Amino acid sequence: GTEEVFDVLDPHSPGLLQEQRSQEGFPWKKIWKIKKIKEALERRRQDPSSSCTSGDFSFSFPNTPIPIGPGGTDLLLGDVGGLVTGCISGLSCNNESAEATSVQVLTNEAGFGLGEYISDDQILLNNTFNVSASCEIVPRSFFLSFNITSSRSLILDFLPFNPVPCAGLSNSTSLESNCSDVKFQYIP
Repeated sequence: GTEEVFDVLDPHSPGLLQEQRSQEGFPWKKIWKIKKIKEALERRRQDPSSSCTSGDFSFSFPNTPIPIGPGGTDLLLGDVGGLVTGCISGLSCNNESAEATSVQVLTNEAGFGLGEYISDDQILLNNTFNVSASCEIVPRSFFLSFNITSSRSLILDFLPFNPVPCAGLSNSTSLESNCSDVKFQYIP
């Protein structure tokens, strides 16, 4: 949380003080603080598993817009792409029909769809995960949740007819998934 941001904010560090002396009047302290906040936030963005707890699965996927319509000019999954990360909680290893107790989108470079997807305001159509004895999410896993009011939907699927897992996050109720570079990782 915020502790790691404020731990790095030291406006009295020798490096900053030396730079300040060389150019009087320049707002070095403000620039230093902004730089350190940005660095701390970048570290959190790069490691979504740091926000997941032991026993959870982290997930990540590029949310690539899918061209549709005449000439591929319309886009599903919103008009912007970007990396999406999140956590799946409540699954146990060696369980062929596990149901998650929580599925959260933690980050999305496009800025939409953050939050919990197993909640009273979401319509949960499917929540079944097949977890191997080696704690990997394997085929016959399917999660589908959407909200008509806020127009957001999340799909995580790893079905037998697909050799790789697929995923999609949408700022509409369209339920399309992308099967490129989807990763699930168990957090021991």
